[in-house]
Parts: sequence; C-alpha cells; structure tokens
Amino acid sequence: MAEKFLTRKQIADFVGNDPEAIRAIERLFQVTGQLSPSDIATLTAAIEANTLAIPQTPLPAKRRVYGQFYDTTVQTAAVINTAYSVTMNTTDLSFGVFLTSGSRITVTQAGLYNFQHSIQVDSSSGVLSLFYLWLAKNGTNIANTARRLGIADSLVANVATGNYVLDLKANDYIEYKWSTDNTGVQIERALAAAPVPLTPAVIVSVSDYVGG
Repeated sequence: MAEKFLTRKQIADFVGNDPEAIRAIERLFQVTGQLSPSDIATLTAAIEANTLAIPQTPLPAKRRVYGQFYDTTVQTAAVINTAYSVTMNTTDLSFGVFLTSGSRITVTQAGLYNFQHSIQVDSSSGVLSLFYLWLAKNGTNIANTARRLGIADSLVANVATGNYVLDLKANDYIEYKWSTDNTGVQIERALAAAPVPLTPAVIVSVSDYVGG
C-alpha cells in the first residue's frame, strides 16, 4: 500500500498559508520518504538520548513572605463615629511585608494574603458602647469587612479577633480602621505584672500562606 502524504492545501490549512512553513514541511516529507525503518529507529534513539542529556534545572521554590506587628500603647478616639487607623509601633517579624506610616501594612509581591488580628478593647465609661473594626486597602474601605463589638463592662477587656484573606497586588497596603460611639472606648494594652508579660493592645500577623 502506497504511503499517503498531506497535500499542499492541507499543509497550508495547518500552518496558516505560511509559504516558508509549507516548503519546510514538504522537504521534511521528502526526507522521511527516503528513510528506511532502521534509519528512523536510529534517528529516534538519538533524539531521545539528546533529550535525556539536557540538564533538568529545578525552578527555585517561591519563598513565603510574612510580617507580624504589634502595639504597646493606648489608642483613643477624640470624636465618636469617626474613623481612626489602628496603629502599631513594633515590627516583630518581617520578610516581604512591611509596616509603614505606623498603620499601613504593605506587601511587596502580588498574591493571596491571610491577615489575622487580636485587638484588646475596653471602656472607662461603664455603659454599653459599640466598637467597630474594618479594613481599608490603599485608603479605600473594603466592603463587607466590618465587625461590631459591644462593650458593656469597664472592668473586663474585650478582644476582637478574626482573619481575612485578601487578593493583593505588589505595593498594596492594608490598614485596620476603627470607630466607636463612646469616647470612653479605647484600644488598651495591659502592663506586665509578674508572672505575665506585657499584653499588647494590637497584634497583627500577615502571610501569603493560604490553605494547605
């Protein structure tokens, strides 16, 4: 049975009517038509040997980025129902995630980031008060990130905790924002008292490790 090769039109349809490509494929068919089965086997073995000889350089693993920040001061609201930035005065750990301007958590590479926080809140008024916490990205509030905490007892501190997963671009920055309906509400730290070390008012941990 005679061998059947592609026609020029079929080749043209395949390569998009590129004249050079058409001629190259036609020459390839001419060469292969002159090869014996043993020639083809030898050529195949040579190709495989050269392919295996190419060094396989593994891609470098992407290094995880992270940051952990905390604050050891008392933060108050001068005016009710007004947005304030949660500030932090100490960088505990940092690689690729940095604290700038005291409140801006800036990332250096794009990715999914997990933000976890622990913020201690109390009140000096002794009446039921509300504390609100939410996130802003590059100065704009992020929808559906607000949380509300009721503060009823001036003798017991309340801790606002939680985490958010955010899709960020390089050089985006995140701020924690807060407000209250009572100026007696404050973000409070607790001084060290043996055997307990100082309790920061704010702890925020950030990493690009999301999931398994």
